Amino acid sequence: YQYDSTCNCASVSSNGNVCLQYTCVTERRKPKCFPGRSIVITENGLAKSLSNIEIGDRVLVMNKENKLIYIYINII
Repeated sequence: YQYDSTCNCASVSSNGNVCLQYTCVTERRKPKCFPGRSIVITENGLAKSLSNIEIGDRVLVMNKENKLIYIYINII
């Protein structure tokens, strides 16, 4: 998971140069999706938009070892 934190100074020193107390809020980032107009390459070499992908299609992806492989689409 990735997180974003935002901090605000709640109390500063008398000369205004040092933050004496601050508050922070940390939130988990929401997963990002690809737009439906994004293009993928199918196993038969055709370019297809994500909005037209069907369960059972095999599309080209990069695995954890940075190798290109085809995987089945089993959920949309």
